[in-house]
Amino acid sequence: MIEKVLADLNRVEGVHGSLVVSSDGLIIAEAVPPDIDSEIVGAIATTVYGSGERVVDEMNLGDLEQMLIEATHGKVMIVDVGEDATLVLVVEPDANLGLIRLRAREAAEEIAKQL
Repeated sequence: MIEKVLADLNRVEGVHGSLVVSSDGLIIAEAVPPDIDSEIVGAIATTVYGSGERVVDEMNLGDLEQMLIEATHGKVMIVDVGEDATLVLVVEPDANLGLIRLRAREAAEEIAKQL
């Protein structure tokens, strides 16, 4: 189940929450704390990822695989799950991004099988 994949991902040190969003911005599954409005985050993340895809396409860089948005108090990682969805992670500011990227890619592959 996708919810179990997200719960496992949230156990990775530095991951504060995660959600799977459809290509039209609707929540498919979520495991986020109550202080995060998943519907707003999902809709905006879908728009941001779509913009990133257009930039990558315009520059002939191939397919966009993931995006990282860094802010003062944390990061947002958006990972491709296929044509129909993205995986969005809320990450703590000092988290080990290498490990999180690895686990996020594994989670995205498992989620893609379930969609």
